[in-house]
Parts: sequence; C-alpha cells; structure tokens
Amino acid sequence: MIESNAPHRVAKTLNLSRSAIVMGALCSGLLSACYSPPKVSDGAANTLTPTYPPGVVTAVSGIYQDAPCCWLAPNAEFKVVVPAGASRLLLTVFTPDDIPKLRTSNQQVTLTVEGQKKTFSRVPIGSRTLNVNVKPTAADRTVDVKMHMAVTFVPKQELGTADTRELSVYLKSVRSF
Repeated sequence: MIESNAPHRVAKTLNLSRSAIVMGALCSGLLSACYSPPKVSDGAANTLTPTYPPGVVTAVSGIYQDAPCCWLAPNAEFKVVVPAGASRLLLTVFTPDDIPKLRTSNQQVTLTVEGQKKTFSRVPIGSRTLNVNVKPTAADRTVDVKMHMAVTFVPKQELGTADTRELSVYLKSVRSF
C-alpha cells in the first residue's frame, strides 16, 4: 500500500515544487520591477497622454515624462491639490546610485511652496521624502510647487546614451495630509 501511494506523493511534491518555483519567479519579477531604479530614457518625450507622478495635477516646467515617470530638470514647477485641512506636503524623490556624478556629489533640493522656501541640504542616494508645512484651509486648493536641485547630470556624458537633457532627481510622488 505504501508503494502505491509513493508515486502519487512524489508527483504531488513535484507539482508543489513547480508551483513554488513559478510563484517565486513571479514575485521576484514583481519585486525587481518595484525596486529597480528608474532608467534614463533616450530623451524622447511622451506625446500621448501626460504622465505625472501621483499627486501632481499639472506640470508647468521641468518634468520629463519618461516611463514610468518623471525625471526633473534642475528647476521644476508643478501644481498639486492640497485637500481641506491638510497641513503637510510630502514629496518623495529618488536619487539613483548608478549615475557617477550623483553618487559622488551632495544633492541639495530647495522647495518653494506658498512663497516659503525650505532647503534640504543633503538628499542621499535612494528614496527620500521631503516634508513641507502648508497652511490648512477649509477647502481643497491648488498649490504651486517649485523645486531647484543643485546637482545635475547629462546622461550622454555620464552614461554614454543619446540623452542630452540636464536631469537632477526622479520625482516619485507628492502627497498631502
């Protein structure tokens, strides 16, 4: 009796092992997609639908619509909606470690929101959330955000690509609460 169940158990174990391998590969692929740094494109603009980071309503200038989204020029300006009662604006930026100039320089970001400037003197490699206070109001409102980045790079010079844009950091999202 044990011998007749043994092949069934082996087949069941092999099926479970195959399932685990497939799930592992899928999860690994999904995680690497989530955690892989943004790539510098060839500099071609997205001409179909505007793609902005979550939280950005309108780009005024300095946002490059790369896939999935968005490298910033040395100076960027955009509009965000701040909901009623919100008192903080959080901007998440990413500085990749594969750009030699960004890796060896100290990135500095200056934000101007509602006429007030705040400078973040050390924005390290990787993700960083920049926190700015805003005036709470009784109604939703659109707020202008200006960003200035001190350290920039040109992909053609740093990576040997065809992209000649001057880039700074990658804007991942803007949130308010």
